[in-house]
Amino acid sequence: MDVTQPNHLKNDVITAYSPFMMSSKCSDLGPSDKAPGGGPCARRLWVFLVLGALDIVFGLVTVGLYFNIQAVTTSNGLTEVFPGYIICLVVLVKGAIVLVLFWWRPSCLIFVCLSVAVGCGLLCVVSVILCATHVLSPIKNIDSCTYRKQESVCECQTSYRRDGLSIEFLPSGRFFR
Repeated sequence: MDVTQPNHLKNDVITAYSPFMMSSKCSDLGPSDKAPGGGPCARRLWVFLVLGALDIVFGLVTVGLYFNIQAVTTSNGLTEVFPGYIICLVVLVKGAIVLVLFWWRPSCLIFVCLSVAVGCGLLCVVSVILCATHVLSPIKNIDSCTYRKQESVCECQTSYRRDGLSIEFLPSGRFFR
């Protein structure tokens, strides 16, 4: 009985279809190597498009929140460890690189994208840790606040003084913010 084997099973070689294949172009695969319905390349391309678009949307929302907070308060030096627009820019750059991966995936661009993603994640983790240790402690220990309606200013008293990354507890006196 003569049974012809499909192209992907000839010579005892099995082609695995995985969304994590590292081909630089989908055109590297021949027409017989693609899975029905567009194959792994079609699924992988849409993932890059969706993730890149989400990164850009999150970056734009974050930069919008940053500028809204800038318009409302003048005490950004006391409420942020480093400027919030840095994280926004890193997320936007990461989203742009992931969108480029939608059309073009050389190995060097994949490495750059992974490096930027790891850097962005580390920057966010460092930002959260520094905010938790250097911004939340003074805010949690606010003793009292005074609002002056004529000047539209609110001054709060706390036992902490912060200058950049140095934080100091003042047990005897109070520091106005």
